[in-house]
Amino acid sequence: MEQTVQWIAAPLLTLVGLTQLYRVDWWLDRHQRFANGGPPAIRVYGLAVLAAGGVVVFLHNVWSGPAVVLTLLGYLLVLEGGVALVVPQIGLAGLARAEPEMRRNAVVATGVISLTVAGVLWVHLLLVG
Repeated sequence: MEQTVQWIAAPLLTLVGLTQLYRVDWWLDRHQRFANGGPPAIRVYGLAVLAAGGVVVFLHNVWSGPAVVLTLLGYLLVLEGGVALVVPQIGLAGLARAEPEMRRNAVVATGVISLTVAGVLWVHLLLVG
């Protein structure tokens, strides 16, 4: 089951990471729209992130080898989603209130992290199998 989750996560993280690097303005617009929706919109975002992280944690609880990066990402998503649900003011709204350059850097950094995790998964899947 763990390998199946990796085969799903690797291409998804690759696509998300690439869009975060090459479509930064689109991501910034999405963040702003969620922030403009107030706490209810941020809670919806948090629920989606919590669900994605929960699936990874439940189906891919691997604590050895390179694939551990996906498990760690899953736990980070659970944490992010939980914070957005419980304390929406700290959630995505914080990013929307930040200075434009800081928001842009945050999106790019998230893209780099996504591509790094995807790269580790691709190498693990294709070379280790």
